[in-house]
Amino acid sequence: MRYRLVKPQDDPLAAEVEGLALNAWRVLGCRDAGRLDVRCDKRGRPQFIEVNPLAGLHPEHSDLPIIGGLVGVSFDALIARVLESAVERIPFPRTGPPASCA
Repeated sequence: MRYRLVKPQDDPLAAEVEGLALNAWRVLGCRDAGRLDVRCDKRGRPQFIEVNPLAGLHPEHSDLPIIGGLVGVSFDALIARVLESAVERIPFPRTGPPASCA
């Protein structure tokens, strides 16, 4: 498989796919990180297929880290962003495990 970065400002189809994916992500209430799958139909129109909220995170062969690398986000930075997003929405004590784990 070959990955390539197509910027929305350079390709109308990429812009349409990006808009569709962001709208689906928001409507479904997704958070932190994940992957949306989009395919074009026979007429070339993008169609939302599914959302994968537990996208693979292997640094060498998973889509999310590979695509992150294409836009300049290192694996470590990607993981940090996912954790930061979760921490912002789920406050927890910094001195030990959450009370529900005690």
